[in-house]
Amino acid sequence: MSASILALVAAALLLQAAPMASPQHSEQTKPVDLVAAKVGLSPGALLERDLVALTDEAFAERARDAQFILIGEDHRDECDHAVQVRLLDALAKAGLHPVLGMEMVGADQQAALDLFNARRIAAARLDDALTWDQNWNVDFRQYLPLLERAEAWQVPVVALNIPPYLSFLVAEGRLKSETIHPRWLLPPALPPVPQGDVPMLEEEPGIEDQFVPPFVPVVRSAKDVGYLHLLQDSQMALSARQAASKYSSPVIVLAGVSHVAYGGGISNHLRQSASAILSVLPWRGETAPDATSADLFFYCPAQ
Repeated sequence: MSASILALVAAALLLQAAPMASPQHSEQTKPVDLVAAKVGLSPGALLERDLVALTDEAFAERARDAQFILIGEDHRDECDHAVQVRLLDALAKAGLHPVLGMEMVGADQQAALDLFNARRIAAARLDDALTWDQNWNVDFRQYLPLLERAEAWQVPVVALNIPPYLSFLVAEGRLKSETIHPRWLLPPALPPVPQGDVPMLEEEPGIEDQFVPPFVPVVRSAKDVGYLHLLQDSQMALSARQAASKYSSPVIVLAGVSHVAYGGGISNHLRQSASAILSVLPWRGETAPDATSADLFFYCPAQ
């Protein structure tokens, strides 16, 4: 889901990204750039909550006791994806033997990932195997380096999400769960439909349009968008728990920022089983990051 606009459960705080300017042109440099320049950060820097730099090796040590490592992303941000590659490398080098879980793959595509995990499909061919273009209006090449590293490290990759076409139809009430076969494409127990206002989201209806092809139905009301996130978060948490159990390994969960921030979304569902969670979010550099939104941050200025 959209990571450039936060969907919040605990609070409504929108992290507004601004383009990075060159710090030497002080008369035209915005405060967002000055904050990043003052702490001497380069894109991709990994940070504690107080902006103290963290090495990739130190990150791996922090993650050693976590069952789930949630990494937020903007689906189209190249810097975000480059950092994800580094963090996957760090965890693999540290011998944590992680599993890689992806929001951008629906449960109906797990068979293709199983062939990939068995090295019967190369990473470069997964876009066709996953019918990527029929599900997402996001360039598969954004995710290819990450999948190639998973291939190199022999890291299993698992589908986390509800198929997009199903999630949108169910969220709008146009398709009842009991009519869906196989039923495992949805969570066993659907979350209740919110009543009244939906305070979860800062997103406007139709924001999902930019991430799916034109022929995929999208939700049109704030309440439906809110329920869409409830459905997806519930399913992704369930899939992550199943992967952790199957592989007896920590699970990296790659998902849009709105599914990770402030301990809501996926984290909220995972905590119901008392899971150890480490959350990592992109920071665009505009102000000091809100320490309540994640455990760690990585600096990627807005594109």
